Formats: sequence, structure tokens, C-alpha cells
Amino acid sequence: MSLSLPEELAEQIEHILAELYYETEAECILLADISGQLISTQGQMTGIDPVLIAALAAGNV
Repeated sequence: MSLSLPEELAEQIEHILAELYYETEAECILLADISGQLISTQGQMTGIDPVLIAALAAGNV
């Protein structure tokens, strides 16, 4: 299953995550839905599998 967002909404999400990334000085930001479907990322994902992290986080809800 693939998540499909309207282009304008996807751009808004990217903008908000970019602001959060720079304001928090985090290494990376991941946004996923409650089922673990990865929506968006920002930052360095070196050594991190964002899909796996999203799935693990969803399993912990």
C-alpha cells in the first residue's frame, strides 16, 4: 500500500518538517501515520532505515 497525498499538502508537510529539523537541531525527523506508513523525512538518515523505525514506532502505540 502506498500513501498518496495532494501535492500542496505534501509541500506543506515538507516545509513544516524542515522548520522543525532546523529549530530542534535534530539529526533526522520522521513522520509516519499510526499504522507505520512513512509519510516524510528530513535530515541525515545514515545508518537508519526510516521505514523500519516507522513500523517499530507504530507497533509500540
